[in-house]
Amino acid sequence: MDRQPTVISLSLLILLIIQYTSGTDQVFTSKDTSTQWTIPDVTYPDPVFKQNIKPTTEIISHLGYPVEKHFIQTEDGYILALHRIPPRGPTKGPPVLMMHGFLAASDQWMFRNDSTKDLPFLLSNSGLDVWLGNLRGNVYSRHHAKLSPDKMEFWEFR
Repeated sequence: MDRQPTVISLSLLILLIIQYTSGTDQVFTSKDTSTQWTIPDVTYPDPVFKQNIKPTTEIISHLGYPVEKHFIQTEDGYILALHRIPPRGPTKGPPVLMMHGFLAASDQWMFRNDSTKDLPFLLSNSGLDVWLGNLRGNVYSRHHAKLSPDKMEFWEFR
């Protein structure tokens, strides 16, 4: 089974959401399904890691950058976390969505902990609005409207 169109569709959907919402107090509703994509005034705690590993929000704020957490709900109920680094200075282009690789999360983009070398910070410094996505099931997007990640049904992505 080829999942490439699904991944591309989800990435495009997230880009549209980012383009039309700028904060957790704004909501984008799909015209086709009336599904509310952003979840205003809802937050989930950052994961707790072992061995002094910091979550994405702590890494970003520790390096002196503002950070926002946003949550979107997919049509099938999965709640995905997005981390935003607003542009430094005036915005100089469209928003940038950075998606992690297989079995990873948004924090992979900042593995050096160096704002002079890690791409999200370089883009923000150049005036771009940076969004770091997280796919369903990773440590930041392990939430669902009805299902628990402790149940096998949660992991049966369709």
